[in-house]
Amino acid sequence: MKFFSEVNNFMKKGFMIPFFLILVVALVAIVGSVTYLTTVSVRNIGGKTDHLKAFYIADAGLQKAIWYLTTPPEEGGKGLDWRTAGVTEEFGGGSYIISVEDDPDGLKITSRSSFGERERILQIIAGEDFSDEFSKYALLSDKDVALAEGTSVEGTTAVTEGNEISGAGTSDNEMTVIDEPSIDTTYYDNQIAVSDAGGESVLVGNQSYDDLDLNNVNLYVDGNVNVGGNVSGQADIVSSNDINVSSGAIIGRKVKLIAKNNLTVEQGAKIRKDAVLYAGENLTIGDDVITADPAIYVTPKNLKVGKRSILSGKFYGGNLNIGSETNIEGNVVGGSYGTQNVVEDSVVITKKTFDQDVPPGFKRKIAFKKWLKK
Repeated sequence: MKFFSEVNNFMKKGFMIPFFLILVVALVAIVGSVTYLTTVSVRNIGGKTDHLKAFYIADAGLQKAIWYLTTPPEEGGKGLDWRTAGVTEEFGGGSYIISVEDDPDGLKITSRSSFGERERILQIIAGEDFSDEFSKYALLSDKDVALAEGTSVEGTTAVTEGNEISGAGTSDNEMTVIDEPSIDTTYYDNQIAVSDAGGESVLVGNQSYDDLDLNNVNLYVDGNVNVGGNVSGQADIVSSNDINVSSGAIIGRKVKLIAKNNLTVEQGAKIRKDAVLYAGENLTIGDDVITADPAIYVTPKNLKVGKRSILSGKFYGGNLNIGSETNIEGNVVGGSYGTQNVVEDSVVITKKTFDQDVPPGFKRKIAFKKWLKK
């Protein structure tokens, strides 16, 4: 009996050794797996953190580019005309490279960030927009305004303090504002001074043009200018006297017509998007002028729009006279030149915001348009 008991104990001891070996191997495997998974997890967390930091650094680069653009040089910025292929700055333990370039859709702002081994690229398309307060009104007047019978203003009509809205016409949300509408005419005055001064770059005597490609070069004339055809080329035509836009003429996109005295647009003429018409004395849009594209019409003195016209854009005149049965979409602003702004019978003015370039004389800001996926 004792013999069998000893054999039994021996066998038990023999089986326990492999059992413990297996247990030890299993425990080592489990500990190794946990250690590996923990290491991978920590690395992933660190990678995600670096990725997130790179994103915020890239976003900081975008914000800095916008600050540069919207801050004038005298205040430490670059101004809205600033463009760059690449500016590198340190930020948050990493760095970003910002670029600003013109794009068909507006202004492309790119920020490429670096943090550790992580990189991110953020891009937005932005554009210039009007920062003045006038854009929120359908009709704004710096003196009394008379709305004739049958006239309708669809949008806020406002006058400055001490003035009033009168007449049988109707308008929405009549109110009084204190700010006086005004336009900075410095750019236009300087251009006119070039034509007045003469010199090799100035044509002397009256000039007439049919089709004309300015090719981004300003045209200065010491005399009258008559435009009868298609004008393109994104530049200025400047006259020391009068400009006449004849029937059949097409004033192309981003073309500026600048007249020291009078500028007249005849029936049948077309004004394209982002064109600017400026007159130092009288800006006259004739009867039955129909042009759907939003443009800019500016004069510090008399702005007269003829009867039955259909127009779009922004209209700034020191004194307004809007002819009967005319339809305008956009913003109409009258200054304090003269005694009263007049809107004749059956006129419809509808407040509308267009995607327009901001011409000289108006306050500009950067407006976000869209993100580009990266």
